[in-house]
Amino acid sequence: MRIIRLGIFAAIAVALALLGLNLEVVQKKLFYPLFYEKEIKTYADKNKLDPVLVAAIIHNESNFKPEAVSSRGAVGIMQIMPETGAWIAKEMGVKSFKEENLKEPAASIRMGCWYLSELKYQFENDITAIAAYNAGRGTVESWLEEKKWDGVTVAKIPFAETSKYVERVLADREKYRILYRETWQKPQ
Repeated sequence: MRIIRLGIFAAIAVALALLGLNLEVVQKKLFYPLFYEKEIKTYADKNKLDPVLVAAIIHNESNFKPEAVSSRGAVGIMQIMPETGAWIAKEMGVKSFKEENLKEPAASIRMGCWYLSELKYQFENDITAIAAYNAGRGTVESWLEEKKWDGVTVAKIPFAETSKYVERVLADREKYRILYRETWQKPQ
């Protein structure tokens, strides 16, 4: 199966080359879009996060669609639950929070970065923070307390959906880092 996939990929690459298209550009446009770079950089830096990780989370949560609402009710490009959004707003000192704010990309990124930073501080590594972003802080706390998970081995995450989510985010982080390397470079 892997050989077939490699063959298909090679055929696509050759076809794109014959058409004069760059594979990296096609990947960026079709499979790994990036919007709101300024907001991602600003709020990632403010919260001491890797902006590439934030982009990968957004890609997995909503594919950069501000109006996204999940089947569970998570809202906006960072897919924040309204109750969590209200709590984040309170903790951040935002006085006039409304659920609609989560559909505003800058607000969603600001709040999502703040929350991810809190999770990273609490759990001390990206893998556990990403798992908590997906499964919930309390769920991950219980996995760790009950020794159901070591907090670092992705394959051992007790919930398959969360394990797959963490794998995708980590893989996408590397893809975004490669495809948008010029975006993430800091000026000298």
